[in-house]
Amino acid sequence: MSRVFLYNLNKYMDDTKTIQVITDITDASYNEMFAIMRGVAKELSNDSATIAPVAPVQEFSITQGAFLIRLLAKSYITPVVLFANVSPHETHKTDVIGKIKGKDIIFIGSNNGLFDWITRDFDLDYLAQINVKKPYVVDGRLIYLPGNNPPENYISRFGNKTDYLTFSAHTIYGPIAVALALGMDYKKFGDDMSINSIVPLEISNGEIVHIDNYGNAKIYGSLKFSPGTKIELLVNGKKISEAQYINDRMMSHPTKSFVVYPSTSLLNMVDLANIRGNACKQLGLKIGDVIAFKNIG
Repeated sequence: MSRVFLYNLNKYMDDTKTIQVITDITDASYNEMFAIMRGVAKELSNDSATIAPVAPVQEFSITQGAFLIRLLAKSYITPVVLFANVSPHETHKTDVIGKIKGKDIIFIGSNNGLFDWITRDFDLDYLAQINVKKPYVVDGRLIYLPGNNPPENYISRFGNKTDYLTFSAHTIYGPIAVALALGMDYKKFGDDMSINSIVPLEISNGEIVHIDNYGNAKIYGSLKFSPGTKIELLVNGKKISEAQYINDRMMSHPTKSFVVYPSTSLLNMVDLANIRGNACKQLGLKIGDVIAFKNIG
């Protein structure tokens, strides 16, 4: 394959960004995508892009994906491309690239609600709809590079190969994420669009958007209880437990007691925990459940 490109990427290398993948693809298919991204990076820059450990999302959970994107946007203080691929929505088939104003953070992925949270909390330098339709990789072969035009005989050679169309995260958007991390202009891949085109996130106050490895629930929405308030926890109108609202050091409270407190992750959220225990396992809670909190004294 020709190594003559439209422009020299070497001048961009000092600005190389980490690629942080947020996805519900966590089986061997992720390894496929990872391999393609590493290969494209090597072809573009004679170097490998830095791809951070994957941020795994529960299958089909757009709300958890949106939470993790927002959480990681808060956490990265070095340049990063947040590449999100979670459960494309049946009726929303566009994909977007955006950049947070005042931070060296680019995001790319499906416009299915994933980017509503982050675009509500941050202003943007730009937002674009991806217009690339022809996969860069077909049947394990790199056909053309991000930033270049596809070969003139692309359709005649690959138009009948439909097997690659399902996993565009592998063959289109992963390579674009690599190119963005290496400094390519987003306009190589998309057309500017209005912020009003971002698909809203379907989420409820009290909804569990994430469960950490300790079994603590991260819950959307804030509470206005005084410290020490006793709270009844309800799911679908049914009481599941009682807890105490706190705002001091969680682990100082009695072992196996349930506590609710301002989230350690993001503002306007609360966490539910069982001290030195697993709250969600004990209460049978899962991502997507909605908890109501009732003041009982």
